[in-house]
Amino acid sequence: MRTVFIASLLCLLAAPLRADDVWMLQTADFRQISVGLASFNASGARVIPVGQVNEELIPMDRFLMLERIGRPASVASAPRYPFTLFLSGGDRVLGVPLSLQGETLVWESQAMGKISFSIRQVVAISRLALPPDLTADRKEDQILLANHDTVRGIVVGAEDRKFSVQTGEGATTPVPLDAITTIYFASATAKPRASTQAFRVTFADGSSLTAPSAKSDGQNIDLTLYDDSKHQIRISAVTAIEQLDGPVSYLASRSPASDEQIPFSGPPMLNQFDKALNLAGHVWPHCIVVHADSKISYALDGTYKTFQTQFCIDPQLNARNGIMANLGVRIWLDGKVAYDAANSVRAPKTWPLISVPLGNARQLTLEVFHNDATATQGWFDWLQPALLRTSPTPESGGPAAAPAPATP
Repeated sequence: MRTVFIASLLCLLAAPLRADDVWMLQTADFRQISVGLASFNASGARVIPVGQVNEELIPMDRFLMLERIGRPASVASAPRYPFTLFLSGGDRVLGVPLSLQGETLVWESQAMGKISFSIRQVVAISRLALPPDLTADRKEDQILLANHDTVRGIVVGAEDRKFSVQTGEGATTPVPLDAITTIYFASATAKPRASTQAFRVTFADGSSLTAPSAKSDGQNIDLTLYDDSKHQIRISAVTAIEQLDGPVSYLASRSPASDEQIPFSGPPMLNQFDKALNLAGHVWPHCIVVHADSKISYALDGTYKTFQTQFCIDPQLNARNGIMANLGVRIWLDGKVAYDAANSVRAPKTWPLISVPLGNARQLTLEVFHNDATATQGWFDWLQPALLRTSPTPESGGPAAAPAPATP
């Protein structure tokens, strides 16, 4: 009888996971394995590889990302909320504003329920998936209405689906939420996220939050945000948990020391950071989209040993897939050229993965420039530029290298 019981228990433990319980684990050497998630905390991720019964601990110095595979994680069956909250660190949360009192905005999210944010972190609230000019420097709040009018002043509160705007000396104007397209807040005063370990959690409705502390018991995930607020969210609403500035640090998620863009004519074409690109069926989650001539510099502190990236002419922003573009690329370390493709960057090629040892360099600079006088088609993609704590081995490859890339 005991033998039968043990055999039945082993069969139960070895039973296949439900599709929505399977995660793709990516480790610091860019290997991937399908797992079930048992728990997650400061010591690492405890996972059960598919087809096995024993837990395995993946310590934080090896953990890169968990991404749910199979069908999407479940969220409440309520209809999609109409607004997106844009935060200063690049996170966004779908939902609807409930109230604003003092500096505390209470937000209702389909995936996370009610959650509070400091108004100092808020860049915008919008019905648009990506409102224009999010990075503009604003001295006052602006509310864009559906009838194309604009209300300017200071947003001083919100309740009962109305925002109160102080528009003059003592004058306060109520603005119904239903009439609002976008609210731009005066430039956020929250400090940018420091380049230290953090976790970006992505939810089934497309929302994301970055937290310096995250842990899970396999049923819920507990997040401590930068304002020390704590939030418990069911793990079924989560689609990805990614460690930032751990064994791999994507430049797209870091604050540059300088960001220069010199247009051929007209206003600057602002660089776009931490963009997810889908190019010819290959998804690149952490990209930087720039327009030549562009120089972006990052401070280095010796923590990371190697820089890796791929790049290409942007086939979507440039007309005719960028076939007329003629660009050059240089990668600089402390003012010295470490990689040079000055005369050969053309569409439709995707450059193979390149690795640049960082040595003792204190500054890394990515430069893109035009090679012709017409400055035609200058949009360019840095594909997952990343800093690695350890030098890669031939077996480990690099950050999501494209399959069989074309060679220049």
